[in-house]
Amino acid sequence: MIKYIIVLILLISGSYSQNDSIKSQNIRYYDLDLELTYNVNAFFSGVLTVKKNGAELFRMDSTYSDYIEHSFADLDGDGSNELVLSLSEGGSPYIFNSLYIFDIKRDVKPLFMVQNGYLDTTVAKSPKISVNARMSPSFMGLWYNWFLEYKKGRLVYWEPDKKTRKSLRPDVEGILENMKEVSKDKNYCDDFIYGTFFENVFICYKLSGEEYKSEDFFNKYYKCPQKISALKGFKEYASNSFNWIKDENNYLYSEF
Repeated sequence: MIKYIIVLILLISGSYSQNDSIKSQNIRYYDLDLELTYNVNAFFSGVLTVKKNGAELFRMDSTYSDYIEHSFADLDGDGSNELVLSLSEGGSPYIFNSLYIFDIKRDVKPLFMVQNGYLDTTVAKSPKISVNARMSPSFMGLWYNWFLEYKKGRLVYWEPDKKTRKSLRPDVEGILENMKEVSKDKNYCDDFIYGTFFENVFICYKLSGEEYKSEDFFNKYYKCPQKISALKGFKEYASNSFNWIKDENNYLYSEF
C-alpha cells in the first residue's frame, strides 16, 4: 500500500510540474516597456518590470497571479494617455482584480492601485474608474460600487450624476427575496446576515445620494427589537464606509 501511495504522489507531483506554465505579456507605453511574467499555476508569482531603452527603472515582485487586460485612456483630459493595467490576485473571492494606473508624465511606476476596479467610459464625458466592494457573506451577492476620477494628479471620488445614480442603488427586490428566506428561521434577529441586508441598503443609497430612502426601507422592513440602536449602527456603517471611499490615501500605490 505504501508503495502505491508513493507512486501516486510522484505521478501527481509530476503532472503539476508538467502543467507549470510561465506566461508573459509585453506592453509598450510611450517610450516605456512593461514586461509581465507569471506562472499560471502559482498564486502571486507575477513580476512586473518597467524598462526604458533596456534599462530597468522599476520592478514589482510577487504581487499578482495573472494578467487580465490593459487599456490606454486620457483620464484627466490633458492630451496624454494613462495606462490602466488590470491584474488578478486569485486568492480571495472578494477581490477580483487589482487595477494599476500609470501616468508617464509623473512617474514610471504606478501612481494608484484600486482593488475590484475597471475602466468605465460609459458613465460620463471623461473616463472614470468604477470600483465595487463585495460584502460578506459572498454567496448572497451583496455588493456596492462607486466611481473615481483622475484629475490634477489625484484619484478622487466622483459624485454621481442623475443618470449614474440609478446604477448605484441597492437591489431592493433581490434583498427582500433573500430576507424572506432568512426570516423563516425564528432566530433570524440573532443572525448577522439579516443585518447585512440593511448595511447594504444604507451604503448603496448613501453612494447614490439618496440617503433618505435607506431610512424609509428600514422603517418598513426591519422587524427586530432595539430599532433605535440598530438604525444608529447602520447609519454609522454607511458613514464609515463612505469616509473610507472618499479618502484618497486608500488608492495610492505603495511598494510596502
